[in-house]
Amino acid sequence: MEFKSAEEYADGDGFFYLLIEKKDGDAKFKTTAQEICDLYGKERNRYELQSEKDGTKEVVKYEQKYDYEYIRFNLTFL
Repeated sequence: MEFKSAEEYADGDGFFYLLIEKKDGDAKFKTTAQEICDLYGKERNRYELQSEKDGTKEVVKYEQKYDYEYIRFNLTFL
């Protein structure tokens, strides 16, 4: 499992990425993604996303809408 931040200070490009690879099979998953404010815990922009194959990994790409520091991914493996 690999996570890439959207934040510029972490070399991000404005998108959060979650990548999952499984050695002995398919790692297909869906997720609910939601941005979370680091100061107040306020939640915004809840989206359902489906993973897509990228080489040997499954990936979801979520565009950061607000300048919130955190994102939560709730995963369901298919």
